[in-house]
Amino acid sequence: SLQSWLEVSNLGDTRVNRLRWMLHFAGCQRTTFKTRRQELAMLSNKFSATDEDVVDSFQSAVDPSSKDPWMLQLLKVGKLAVVVGDTLFVHGGLHDEVLEQVPGKGKITGIIEDWVNQLNAWKDEQLEAYCRQPSWYVDTKG
Repeated sequence: SLQSWLEVSNLGDTRVNRLRWMLHFAGCQRTTFKTRRQELAMLSNKFSATDEDVVDSFQSAVDPSSKDPWMLQLLKVGKLAVVVGDTLFVHGGLHDEVLEQVPGKGKITGIIEDWVNQLNAWKDEQLEAYCRQPSWYVDTKG
């Protein structure tokens, strides 16, 4: 959990540390944060960038109301899985336990294309929900 990671890392609960936590568990923390800060510094007219600038850049890339939500647009047109001929393409990899599974629907039986279509539809539904409510909120209904 975030809290456990913050405690083990001896860090406070800040926007910067939350991003570092997300990147850490996405497997790209070692270089992504640092290289993004370097990139922002090169692009700026002051040749420097802060940790907050890095967080802002990640956030604006997926914020539906930002002037250039390029990552959100990429996620919208992207697919989690695609079948071309008799080959299944996915980003990353699959474990046997998740093959034919769709979150909230369980196992999808039938041909693999049925599963792929429902999995990509789930991704689209999640992005639509995010665009309607792009910030965190506390669910008081449990």
